[in-house]
This record gives sequence, C-alpha cells and structure tokens, in this order.
Amino acid sequence: MKYIPKRNFRYRVFLPLLALLALLGTGGTYAWKQWNLSVVNELKSHTTETEITEKFDQGSYTEATKTKEVSFKNTGSSSVFLRMSYEEYWTKQDGTEEIYLSNTVNNKDVAVKNWTGGFKPGSGSKDWWYGGDGWYYYTKVLPSQGSTPKVLASVTFPDYLNPAYTDYQGADYTLYFKSEVVQLSDGPGTLNSAEVNADATSTLFGMKAAVDGQGNVTWSKPDTN
Repeated sequence: MKYIPKRNFRYRVFLPLLALLALLGTGGTYAWKQWNLSVVNELKSHTTETEITEKFDQGSYTEATKTKEVSFKNTGSSSVFLRMSYEEYWTKQDGTEEIYLSNTVNNKDVAVKNWTGGFKPGSGSKDWWYGGDGWYYYTKVLPSQGSTPKVLASVTFPDYLNPAYTDYQGADYTLYFKSEVVQLSDGPGTLNSAEVNADATSTLFGMKAAVDGQGNVTWSKPDTN
C-alpha cells in the first residue's frame, strides 16, 4: 500500500541551561488515514535529550491490528526523571469542514490500544505511576542512553463495514504521545540530593520524587500544608 504522509506535528523546546533542572520533551505524532501513518519525533533541550522510539509495521490494508511499539529513550548525558502522557482523536472531512468523531462507541474504544507490561489507562502499571493529572510517571531513574520497556505494542482498528463504525470510514486517527523530563541530581558534590530532587520534581512536575539506592522512584503528591 502506498505510504501517504499525513499529519505532522513538530515541537521543539529550547531552555536556558540550569544547574540542577532540565526539561522538556514533547512526543511523537501517530496519524492513521485508515492504515497510513505519519510520525515526527523531536524532544530536545539544552541539558537533556529524550526521544520516543517506535516500531511501526504497516502491514496489509485488511489487517485490523497494526504493530505500533512505543518506548522512551534518554539520549542525553544526564540521568532523568520521566513522565509521559498520550492523547487520541478521530477527525473527518465533512465538505470543507473538519469534524471530530468520538473516541468511543457504546463505551468501547474505537481504536483499541494494546498496552504492554500491565499498563492500564487511568491506573498505570508497576513501571508507570498514574498521578491523577493525566500524566504517568516512570518509577525508575532513566539513565543516559537508557530506555523504558515498551508501553504500547499495537493498535487494533474496527471493521468499518459494521454499522456501528461506518462513520469512521475514511477518517483520520491520531495517537499522540508526549514526555517531559527533569534532570536527576546525583553528583558527588550535591550533599542534599534527595531534597533537591524532591524540590525539582515538585516544582516542574507538581509531583515529588524519592529515589532509593537501586534507582527506584517513589512518586507522591507534595504536601499542600
């Protein structure tokens, strides 16, 4: 099947160099025109670099399930705290107007995301703590050149001949992931790294991170008192 570039979203963030804090990543765009995919990944800052890595198998037009493997890699030189979120939407042309279709039919997802590692939207998994704010927080320090396990394996689309899904014929499906990172303070010259890390993540993420000796991260909501 001919590959048709569809919808490209490009995000680039440049921030001044900070001694202890570093930020932001923004993720890839996954746009299906029935079975067609367009992807742009770009996550950069002055002190850290992360990327969303993927493997996409377009397969044949008749296949309902498309391989779409998604994970996150730290391509920078510093270890980081990581969080990610995702959004999805269906759009369709109605004459000269672009309209949005519901993501669900009869309370079921039209495009079924086949998550991995026990990940569940709204609750996360052992690798991803859900903060109740739309973000999923990685429960390990992500070292330089390190990658997370895959969070998504594939996406299954409906039978468009089914009367319940005929409105989705010819529609565009977009699945968009984004990520943000905060640089870990773990240098030998930082005597109060636990406090610095907690303050940094609380300020930038609105969530507090605590790291144990094995690099496991416990996330919590900061005290509001």
